[in-house]
Amino acid sequence: MWNLQTISALLLNKQATSLIKKGTFPNIKRIRLKVVSGNNNELSNLLQSLQQLTHLYKLGILLRDRYDIGVDSINESVERNNGCKPQELLQSLGQFSCLTVLNIINALDLLTCALTFPPNLIELTLRGINWITDEGMNGLESHTKLKILRISGDLISSRNFFDLNCVGCGFPRLEVFEMEYLNVGEWRLDTDAMPRLKSLVIIHCERLKDLPNELWCLSGLRKVEITKPSNQMARMLQNLEIGNRIQLVIDDPEIFIFKSKF
Repeated sequence: MWNLQTISALLLNKQATSLIKKGTFPNIKRIRLKVVSGNNNELSNLLQSLQQLTHLYKLGILLRDRYDIGVDSINESVERNNGCKPQELLQSLGQFSCLTVLNIINALDLLTCALTFPPNLIELTLRGINWITDEGMNGLESHTKLKILRISGDLISSRNFFDLNCVGCGFPRLEVFEMEYLNVGEWRLDTDAMPRLKSLVIIHCERLKDLPNELWCLSGLRKVEITKPSNQMARMLQNLEIGNRIQLVIDDPEIFIFKSKF
C-alpha cells in the first residue's frame, strides 16, 4: 500500500490505528474516517496517529449521530455520541501542520466552545451543526489562514435560533463563507471582520431576516447568493442599492432577483 493516496472510508477501530502506526500508508494524502463506537481512547489514539502521515492534507471525519446511538435529537452532543468532548476531539489533531482541508460531519455542538483547529487549515467544512455560541465563533475566527468556511445545520434537529457574531478583526483571510440550514436569528459583522471576503452563500437560513450593513462595505465582495430567504429578507434585498461590483442572486421558487452594479 505504499502508493495508496486516498482512503474513502476507514472505520475507526484498533486495527485501523495499528495499521497507521505501523506505517502501512506512508504516502496517503486524503482520508475519510467513520467513527463506529463511543470509545474516547480509540478516537483520540487514531487521530493522534494520523500526525505521522506527513503527506496527509485532507481529512474527513464522520462522527456518530442520533441514529447510531438511539437517542432523540434534543439529547445529541459530540460527547454523548462519540465519547469525547469537542475540545478533546480537536486537541487530538494537535499541531497537525500538513493538514489544510478538514471536513467534520455531525458536528452538532462543536462550535459551543473555543477550539484550536490545525494551524494551517485553508478550508473547513462543518456539517450538522445545531448550535453556535460567541465562544465557539471567537475560537474559529482567530485562525488566520482560513480562506473557505462552510457551516451547515439540520433544521429538523436544531434547537432554538441563535445569533452569529463576527467581531474584531476575525477571519482576516476568509474569502468564501457559506451558511446552510442554520437557525441564525441575527448576523452581526464588525467593520474589521472578514476584510477579504469575496463570496457569500446563504441557503435555507429562513430565520435570518437581514444582513449586516457592514457586509456591503467590504471592498473585495463580488457575489452574494441567497437561496430560500425569509420574506422579510427578500423584501429588503429587492429594495437594496448595491455597489462595489457586487453580484446579488436570490434563488427562490416565488422570487428571482439578479442585481449587478459596476
